[in-house]
Amino acid sequence: SLGCILYEMCCMNHAFTGHNFLSVVLKIVEGDTPSLPDTYPSKLNAVLHSMLNKNPSLRPAAAEILKIPYIDEQLKNIEYNFTNMTVKNKALNWQKEAAPILDAMQRKVHLQTLQELSEVQKMTPRERMRLRKLNAADEKGKKLKQLAEEKYQENIKRMQEFRLRNFQQLNVNVLHVTHLCVCHRLYLALESQSCSNTNNLEVHQSLGCLAEPYIPEDPEIAEEYYNDEFESCSEDSEEEEEDVEASQTVSKTNHQVYVIFGNTIYDIEAMVKYLESVLDNSSLGSGTVTGASPGVPQGFRALNSTMAETKLKRMRESAIGKLGGEVFEAVYSYLKHARQQNTSEEEIRRCLEKLVTRASDCFEVDQLLYFEEQL
Repeated sequence: SLGCILYEMCCMNHAFTGHNFLSVVLKIVEGDTPSLPDTYPSKLNAVLHSMLNKNPSLRPAAAEILKIPYIDEQLKNIEYNFTNMTVKNKALNWQKEAAPILDAMQRKVHLQTLQELSEVQKMTPRERMRLRKLNAADEKGKKLKQLAEEKYQENIKRMQEFRLRNFQQLNVNVLHVTHLCVCHRLYLALESQSCSNTNNLEVHQSLGCLAEPYIPEDPEIAEEYYNDEFESCSEDSEEEEEDVEASQTVSKTNHQVYVIFGNTIYDIEAMVKYLESVLDNSSLGSGTVTGASPGVPQGFRALNSTMAETKLKRMRESAIGKLGGEVFEAVYSYLKHARQQNTSEEEIRRCLEKLVTRASDCFEVDQLLYFEEQL
């Protein structure tokens, strides 16, 4: 039956014809198997012959016909074409549905434009000029606002970079200048010691002035030196004011800076003590040397003490501002007692959590105690 249907689809004619039913049956049983025209592929003709085979056992079933390579390939082509056709139909439907909406929007915009033009045409020349000026002012205002925003962001970025650069150089200039002056005065002291025994008093005066900056004798050089020193001091004072604002957020970094500063001062004092011992062992006698040596490091100690006290005062004010006066006193007293008793960190943390909500807020108080012990 499928073979006859296939033949009729291809040839538009019956596979077996006759005047009556008996003649049709005779052609099916005894007649030749019809073939497709040459315009159709030979593979399809072979499928037709297998379907019209007179032996029923040799005829393929419908499932076997679908597994034939030629039929399977044609089915895949049909499925692919149907899928593409579905996508194209959907696209066409979308275009058809969107066309009225797009047309309506264009018509609305066109009507609004015509309405605005008609309103402008109804205006007097003075009103038109005023409208143009208003539009120009609006555009100029937008440009100025955008430019101001860009400049504002640029200034913020530049200020952040400036603050970061100045904070990294905090106290570096002061240490550098002091170190150079100390090295120069030490060189003069050693040179004066090796020259003659009569210059012993000058050696002690040189050691006594180690903490004071070197002042050139030439008036022009001295004036330039004073200008540089005052500018450096003013810049350092400005940097110090900026550092006050950022002291709460950079306490750890300040701790490192002061450790470096303290190590530098201790190295200088060790060098001074070494020179004192050299003078004590010299042939000049120890009486004169020891008479002047106790006052040698007083300048440096005064400078270090003043800066450290200032920093401790700021740290105390910062901690009080963060914790409050009563809580600060309680935390300060407990930490001081705990550090003296060598209490464990876990026990300290538990006790601090009873006094404050977060134990980490007491870090500045712990730092304050540490610096006070160092002094």
